[in-house]
Amino acid sequence: MKMRCTQTDHRNQQIIGFCINNTCQNQRPYCNFCLPCHGEHLNRLTSQELLSEWIKERILIIQSIQKAVEECKVTLDSLLKFITLL
Repeated sequence: MKMRCTQTDHRNQQIIGFCINNTCQNQRPYCNFCLPCHGEHLNRLTSQELLSEWIKERILIIQSIQKAVEECKVTLDSLLKFITLL
């Protein structure tokens, strides 16, 4: 996914990463020209690829939890039917 910087003087520059510093007042997605604005917290910058991988991993975890919840519901429904037949 190609994203472009929205800073007026950086138009058409490709976004290369995201700032994950909670207190940063600057634009979170950044291009090469935005890097000086994040100079005090370079360790809180992450590449677009790493963020994308992190999101994909979280989606897989959520899907696994959703499947487990659905299996629990099926089991509870079966148990409820069994109890009501007694």
